[in-house]
Amino acid sequence: YIVLELFPEIARKLGEQWVEDTLSFAEVSIGVGKLERAIHKLDYLFQATQLDRRQNKSILISPFPDSQHSLGTLILSNFFTYSGWQVYRPANNGLNAISNEIASRHLHALGISISTYEQLQDLPNLIKLLKGKSNNPEIIVLIGGPLYNKSPEKFNHIQADVKAFTPEESVQKLEQHLSLLEKNT
Repeated sequence: YIVLELFPEIARKLGEQWVEDTLSFAEVSIGVGKLERAIHKLDYLFQATQLDRRQNKSILISPFPDSQHSLGTLILSNFFTYSGWQVYRPANNGLNAISNEIASRHLHALGISISTYEQLQDLPNLIKLLKGKSNNPEIIVLIGGPLYNKSPEKFNHIQADVKAFTPEESVQKLEQHLSLLEKNT
């Protein structure tokens, strides 16, 4: 409950208060930082309780390289873990760390969170680069994040296999996509 329901709700409230300008940048930053620390402290317990659910599906989840927004990807990771996925997150969100992580594993999917219009402009090249480095030529690309939630129409030209608004929708759509691929093989 804490990991899958309470933390995402707190994060949504912080986001709403940021948009409504009822909290300052400093207050939101402090709140997000405390929330991330709490998630990290509880994460090992959550991961351990999910071992019996683990299936043979793996995903690398990362914010766009060098992004400052990592809370959403941390929450998303927990939703995939709960659904039985083996989840990997790069040690940091630099392009080299993400590239090394995707090149060193055989992954079913790659999830990227987009926060700004500048990132959106560079997203097609990033997808092409990371797919090229992947050990799986059929890797499925999932995109979402704050900018997608705000302006999904801006993503119409992006060649991603799955686009989603919420962690729940991300898991559902990605599993449906993977299921269709398996049926066609």
